[in-house]
Amino acid sequence: MSAPELSVVIPFFNEEACCEDVLYNLAAVLDREKIDYELIPVDNGSLDRTGDLLDRLAQSHDRIRVVTLPANEGYGWGILSGFRHSTGVYTGYMDGDAQVSPESLIRIYTELKSSGADLCKATRITRMDGLRRVTISRMYNMLFRGLFLCRVKDVNAKPKIMRRVCIDHLNLVSKDWFIDAEIVLKAHNAKMRIHEVAIEFLPRNKGKSKVKLTTVWEFINNLLRYYFSSAKKTVAFSESRQESLHV
Repeated sequence: MSAPELSVVIPFFNEEACCEDVLYNLAAVLDREKIDYELIPVDNGSLDRTGDLLDRLAQSHDRIRVVTLPANEGYGWGILSGFRHSTGVYTGYMDGDAQVSPESLIRIYTELKSSGADLCKATRITRMDGLRRVTISRMYNMLFRGLFLCRVKDVNAKPKIMRRVCIDHLNLVSKDWFIDAEIVLKAHNAKMRIHEVAIEFLPRNKGKSKVKLTTVWEFINNLLRYYFSSAKKTVAFSESRQESLHV
């Protein structure tokens, strides 16, 4: 069986309230657009019925392949585990909280293919997740751009989609929330072409956010540790390719 065109990794942790809707809706739009795809939902050590619901859904849909992790070792670990099981020519990920529409994923995927970019990701221009979250996000992005002189506007925004060969080149290791920044920074340092697509970020109507105050400090601490480490020295993906950024 040939590899699908697109793999989408979706980590779920205690998302029994919305995991079925997220996968049903995404599969319906991908089917409608006639995209050859696979969905890789990752049960990231859930303590509720998320795992059972994902397994049941996979039994009735041959394009859904569940990855089950016995314990939650971090958000990034869920992403990396999904990557290891994905087979698509293009591979991406998004959150499983229904705050990004399937249509936004399609727009990012279309932009990636048409532009020749190596990494295409979202940037949230309309956000409905509260003033505090928006303020924290803006401050974090300002710090990110100031430290690394990287023009990406919204480092944690998803979906993010890459050519599979690019993922393999980056040698990703972050098991926590820093995975988003690691991807962007390593792609930037490898002179990969990064494009951003403006999307609407929807309110969370089901389930509970996993981002806490301690997560914010984790973000900042990881940024500073990365800044002073040697990890930022990533081998260029191609010396002849220069990064460009389009919104």
